[in-house]
Amino acid sequence: SFPQSVIEQAFERCDGQCECHREHPNSTEAPHQGERCPTLLTLIDGEWEARAIIPERVGGPNSLSNCGIFCYAVDLPPIFVPL
Repeated sequence: SFPQSVIEQAFERCDGQCECHREHPNSTEAPHQGERCPTLLTLIDGEWEARAIIPERVGGPNSLSNCGIFCYAVDLPPIFVPL
Protein backbone atom coordinates (compact mmCIF):
# COMPACT_ATOMS: atom_id res chain seq x y z
CA SER A 1 0.00 0.00 0.00
CA PHE A 2 1.04 3.57 -0.59
CA PRO A 3 2.10 6.04 2.09
CA GLN A 4 -0.52 8.74 2.67
CA SER A 5 1.86 11.39 1.31
CA VAL A 6 2.10 9.53 -2.03
CA ILE A 7 -1.69 9.20 -2.25
CA GLU A 8 -2.12 12.92 -1.61
CA GLN A 9 0.48 13.79 -4.27
CA ALA A 10 -1.19 11.44 -6.76
CA PHE A 11 -4.58 12.99 -6.06
CA GLU A 12 -3.13 16.46 -6.62
CA ARG A 13 -1.61 15.25 -9.91
CA CYS A 14 -4.94 13.84 -11.12
CA ASP A 15 -6.62 17.21 -10.51
CA GLY A 16 -9.78 15.55 -9.21
CA GLN A 17 -10.37 13.31 -12.23
CA CYS A 18 -10.05 9.55 -12.58
CA GLU A 19 -6.78 8.67 -14.32
CA CYS A 20 -8.05 5.68 -16.28
CA HIS A 21 -7.36 5.86 -20.04
CA ARG A 22 -8.08 2.23 -20.86
CA GLU A 23 -10.28 0.91 -23.57
CA HIS A 24 -12.92 -1.38 -22.17
CA PRO A 25 -14.47 -3.57 -24.88
CA ASN A 26 -18.11 -4.41 -24.12
CA SER A 27 -18.05 -2.36 -20.91
CA THR A 28 -20.78 -0.04 -19.76
CA GLU A 29 -18.94 0.68 -16.52
CA ALA A 30 -16.07 2.59 -18.13
CA PRO A 31 -17.17 3.56 -21.65
CA HIS A 32 -14.49 6.17 -22.30
CA GLN A 33 -12.69 3.94 -24.81
CA GLY A 34 -9.13 5.19 -24.55
CA GLU A 35 -9.96 8.76 -23.53
CA ARG A 36 -9.47 9.86 -19.94
CA CYS A 37 -12.32 8.75 -17.69
CA PRO A 38 -14.66 11.73 -17.18
CA THR A 39 -15.48 10.87 -13.56
CA LEU A 40 -14.72 13.77 -11.21
CA LEU A 41 -13.52 12.99 -7.70
CA THR A 42 -13.15 14.84 -4.43
CA LEU A 43 -10.48 14.09 -1.89
CA ILE A 44 -12.91 13.16 0.88
CA ASP A 45 -15.87 11.54 -0.92
CA GLY A 46 -14.42 8.02 -0.81
CA GLU A 47 -15.57 7.16 -4.34
CA TRP A 48 -12.04 6.45 -5.57
CA GLU A 49 -8.94 4.48 -4.70
CA ALA A 50 -5.20 4.69 -5.16
CA ARG A 51 -4.14 1.67 -7.16
CA ALA A 52 -0.72 0.38 -8.19
CA ILE A 53 -0.05 0.49 -11.91
CA ILE A 54 2.50 -2.30 -11.51
CA PRO A 55 1.30 -4.48 -8.61
CA GLU A 56 3.50 -4.75 -5.54
CA ARG A 57 3.37 -8.55 -5.82
CA VAL A 58 5.42 -8.35 -9.04
CA GLY A 59 7.85 -5.72 -7.84
CA GLY A 60 5.91 -2.49 -8.31
CA PRO A 61 7.23 0.29 -6.07
CA ASN A 62 5.18 2.35 -3.62
CA SER A 63 6.20 5.50 -5.49
CA LEU A 64 4.20 8.36 -6.96
CA SER A 65 4.97 7.19 -10.50
CA ASN A 66 3.32 3.83 -9.75
CA CYS A 67 0.26 5.26 -8.00
CA GLY A 68 -2.89 5.86 -10.05
CA ILE A 69 -6.12 7.43 -8.82
CA PHE A 70 -9.19 5.58 -10.12
CA CYS A 71 -12.94 5.85 -9.57
CA TYR A 72 -14.72 2.75 -8.31
CA ALA A 73 -16.42 2.26 -11.70
CA VAL A 74 -12.98 1.28 -13.00
CA ASP A 75 -13.10 -2.01 -11.11
CA LEU A 76 -10.66 -3.79 -13.38
CA PRO A 77 -7.30 -5.53 -13.06
CA PRO A 78 -4.24 -3.30 -12.80
CA ILE A 79 -3.31 -1.34 -15.90
CA PHE A 80 -0.07 -3.24 -16.43
CA VAL A 81 0.79 -6.68 -15.19
CA PRO A 82 4.15 -8.01 -16.39
CA LEU A 83 4.09 -11.62 -17.55
